[in-house]
Amino acid sequence: MSFEVIALQGEHVAFIHEVMRENEGALHAEEVSLDEWREYLLIEDPDEAHFIILFENAPAAWLKLNGLEGKKTAWISMLVVRRACQRQGLGSFAVRYAEDFARARNFREMGIHTTLDNAIAFGCYTKMGYKASKDKKQYTFRKKLK
Repeated sequence: MSFEVIALQGEHVAFIHEVMRENEGALHAEEVSLDEWREYLLIEDPDEAHFIILFENAPAAWLKLNGLEGKKTAWISMLVVRRACQRQGLGSFAVRYAEDFARARNFREMGIHTTLDNAIAFGCYTKMGYKASKDKKQYTFRKKLK
């Protein structure tokens, strides 16, 4: 399997709109128009980084990191995979990429939030060494970066 990571470009906005619509039930997300996505995604924010994960040269996942202006914890604030590409190792690949990205910037910890009913994400993150804490609405996962 061939995965590649590229920085988000304007041409990827339609992909993000599509993959979010495809997964909005699982993500408990509201529908966002293509124009709203374009406006949101193309704003420069030094606290965030957006990546597209390619699977066999086609966009397959969107990874968003934030907290990048902080010093201790970087956060995966969005990881969504096209349904046809799920269960192919993309999620684990994206998390490893995020960890390497954060380590290279001297972060000591990676954090991730997910809803209580997202069993696929729960399994992925715990398999990768994340420790979960739970509140009424979500799990928060944390992992020390070495």
